[in-house]
Amino acid sequence: MVIVKAGKLPEVGGKIFVITHRRDFDGVSSAAQLFRKYGNSVKKVLFANYDDKAFRSAINTLMHERPKDSTVIITDLSAQDHRVEAIKSVLKRLKKSGNRIIWLDHHPWSWYALSNIAELADFVVAGENKDQCASELVFTELCSDDKVCRRLSELAHITDFNLLPRTVSEDAMLRKISSVITYLDTESKSAYAKMVRVTKEVSGGRLNGKQTNSAYMEYKASERENMKALKATMCALASRKFKIGIAFADNLQTNFASSKISELTGSKIQIFVTTKDGSAHVRSFYGIDCSMLSKALGGNGHPQASGFQVSKARFSNFSKLGRLRYAEMVRRAAARVYKTGFARV
Repeated sequence: MVIVKAGKLPEVGGKIFVITHRRDFDGVSSAAQLFRKYGNSVKKVLFANYDDKAFRSAINTLMHERPKDSTVIITDLSAQDHRVEAIKSVLKRLKKSGNRIIWLDHHPWSWYALSNIAELADFVVAGENKDQCASELVFTELCSDDKVCRRLSELAHITDFNLLPRTVSEDAMLRKISSVITYLDTESKSAYAKMVRVTKEVSGGRLNGKQTNSAYMEYKASERENMKALKATMCALASRKFKIGIAFADNLQTNFASSKISELTGSKIQIFVTTKDGSAHVRSFYGIDCSMLSKALGGNGHPQASGFQVSKARFSNFSKLGRLRYAEMVRRAAARVYKTGFARV
């Protein structure tokens, strides 16, 4: 699908409400830029994910605020087809109260979703963008006069497209902030409050500040047990072309977990499953499009970084038997997508 711009960018005024992706630095960077640009006008930042529960929670919280003559900015989240009618209902209510709606996203959208949302939002940029992440769209459309915002969008590009950082210090900084985002990716009120504080800190250009370091220490305290779980649950699927490595743990930084899976299985596609919510984080080496696999399993993403979501209950909360069934699901999907047979090794 091509990238589409629809509508005219409205004047950003009144109170500002932001809904952004909670699971990665791209979403946090998007919100941080808006904090930096609009300051105290940002009334609330709401973090959502692609699972229905988290997305619905963010929307319900927004409507509870009863915004009027305000600006609602949604970023780094696509309108999935099964949610379109519910989203339309919310957008109609927002428009009726005089609110302006801006939606900036770089993931694939269906024409059905795009055409329906574009009818109601004032300004939409959507469609699979292989050159810019959501943070870069926020910078281009809303924050292009700020050097710190430019830097944040550049760093988000590195993380979102699974590229190599330019320096050792940049790599360490991005690993730390990504670990913190992973650790705070829960529905708890305390995690939400910490995520907001971290986001405000990032808006000042500080990815290594007091709030980030405090949350990082909490993450590191849990890392050892999670690494044990990762190693204990690891398996691989092999074909004549390449291997797919799969492992499970409650809470690990995605790229760190993926690198361990790659190292221990020799895989070119890595699937790290976060057992706390059933989200699968999929990474691949250059030349292999892992988003094809994610899409086949109901997800979305980019060639080297994508993901999908499953019900924990469907796989017995990832018990031993559940993990075997999960690997079989991936094996069948991979065989269809990559046109080659895979066997568990």
